[in-house]
Amino acid sequence: MKRLFLILAVACAHAAQSQQMTVEQGATVHLSKGTQMVCSNVSVAVEGELVCDSSTILGFGGKDAPRLSAAHPLALHTLRIDGEAAVDAARLTVVGDVVMGGHGTARLSAATAVRLHGNILNEGEEGYVTGGRVEKMLPALPASGRAATGMGVTLTVAASCDSLLLTRTHEPWYYKGEYSVAKAYGFSRPTLLAGVDATYLQAQSPKATDTYLIYYKAPQGLGLESVASETNAAAKRVVSKSSEPFEADGLTVFPFPDLGFTKSITPNGDGINDCFEVRGIEKFPAARLAVLLPNGNVIYDASPYGNNFCGEGLSAGTYYYMFFTEKGDARPVKKGFFELVKE
Repeated sequence: MKRLFLILAVACAHAAQSQQMTVEQGATVHLSKGTQMVCSNVSVAVEGELVCDSSTILGFGGKDAPRLSAAHPLALHTLRIDGEAAVDAARLTVVGDVVMGGHGTARLSAATAVRLHGNILNEGEEGYVTGGRVEKMLPALPASGRAATGMGVTLTVAASCDSLLLTRTHEPWYYKGEYSVAKAYGFSRPTLLAGVDATYLQAQSPKATDTYLIYYKAPQGLGLESVASETNAAAKRVVSKSSEPFEADGLTVFPFPDLGFTKSITPNGDGINDCFEVRGIEKFPAARLAVLLPNGNVIYDASPYGNNFCGEGLSAGTYYYMFFTEKGDARPVKKGFFELVKE
């Protein structure tokens, strides 16, 4: 059997310049401790064995979205993504971190599973990991313990929790009749949660204005319930606001599609802002709108709502609203206020 050994000295850097680097079946490439191998616009196909010692950094990516593929389990210390990149490896272990260079996306194939021991660093609008599956073993936590997972979510448990395998995927989800690409987290066993603080990326759902935190109990996709939460669109974060702990087999961060709400109405019959309008309401035929006085008294409640509340009989002033996508929903999708202007 042919065995080709390429030994790169400690702390050296190797830059691959060709468009394809292949480790053929039966061959071995050995990257020694401290090696940095940077493959810019180069696809790396590992059909044999790529052996990476501790402190080894493999960086790749580029404008043409090169691919890292491996026929056998592959282990690295650090995976650095410097541009658009595709990863197709049934089992990839990253002992350290996955580091995003700030530009470009690491797209994992559907069959790819990354076992992560460190964190995903520098993930943001210009560079993030999507697709496939990323797994990380979380340490045991005491009651009220917080786990900053390094995978875009911080969990607070309500009861002591043994070590937990956390899985992150990016999947198309349908919720309340709407489609979005959601970041889903699965737990290796049911977990009693007291708090969730998660990030989301506008780049994945560019029309999102609100974000749901949805939890479920196995089997996945059944028993979906939204958690009372608050979205900080500026920080791209959604934080649970539930006063009671909830048990879950998983969580989904679901960026809700764009809905627009009137800021003020002027019912003077000129056809402009005469009524309270919700842009995009046609997607929700069973939507409900409640209008409230500042003291909380409900003065209007209609389902289905047809953009036809025009403030009849009311004096000028500030009013509040709650919008539900379905009549029976316990929590509104959106709460806010508007001004009623009389000319």
